[in-house]
Amino acid sequence: MRVMTAALPLLDRPHGSLEAGAELSKARMEMTRLLMDYALFKHREIFAPVLAAGGDKTHDCLRLKTACIAAGQEYRDFTRSGNRADPLADWDGYRASAMAMARTMAAHLADERAGLRKLLGALAKKAVSEGFEPPATPPAPPLRDETVNIHYI
Repeated sequence: MRVMTAALPLLDRPHGSLEAGAELSKARMEMTRLLMDYALFKHREIFAPVLAAGGDKTHDCLRLKTACIAAGQEYRDFTRSGNRADPLADWDGYRASAMAMARTMAAHLADERAGLRKLLGALAKKAVSEGFEPPATPPAPPLRDETVNIHYI
């Protein structure tokens, strides 16, 4: 959220500038990296163990996992659409779609935070409410992890 919040003032400008375009590109790359790290973390450290354990939390976990995959796809579609390569060519269109994506991601993350609190229980409330900061060095990937398909994150 910090990266997204920092980029929003750039979108408030009525007309794009080269400087704003470069800053937006940098923020978009950072946001993409953070979302990928966060999604991998959730799928490996939360969703996979909860689903493997089975029980009464399975349905909620599947709902969260499905929503995560859908949000990831929506974000990927946003970053791959035509006006991302040169947002200044159609600033008004880019600005409107970027603001809509920011609202969509903020709503998704808020819903997900509430869902993760419910899924993980009271002990996780503090950690989840503080937000996710990926480790400085990403953990080594498992030898074989079938819980995450990188194309859906």
